Amino acid sequence: MPERHLSKADARLLYSIAYAQRHYGNRSLEGIFAAEDGMNRSAPTGEELRIGLSALAGAGLVSCNDATFSLTPEGERLKGEADARGGTIFDRIDRLASLLHSHFGAVEGAPVELSDAAIRQSYDAYYSRSS
Repeated sequence: MPERHLSKADARLLYSIAYAQRHYGNRSLEGIFAAEDGMNRSAPTGEELRIGLSALAGAGLVSCNDATFSLTPEGERLKGEADARGGTIFDRIDRLASLLHSHFGAVEGAPVELSDAAIRQSYDAYYSRSS
């Protein structure tokens, strides 16, 4: 996996994993789609998911097991730091993006296996429930 810098999209994805767990009780792709749709009014593409999850896992901020995602202790710490000053969810994502930028240079992604079929199935399940 090539090295890349963490971005605001990565911060939103990290926040979406935590948000999905708290508000939807679900850290699966379906929960991530729900959180991203609620915060960003769109869901990430399969390629965006793979790239973002790979970068976050490579940075040691997210763990991925059987298409279930969770924040590592370092991911929780940075999210908590972003949340500490309050504000809207958008303020918090902006702070988290700044923290990611200041704490990490280029990161090498870790392999994250997500099949197109699993992504499509989760996407369809979320959107059929939300319609």
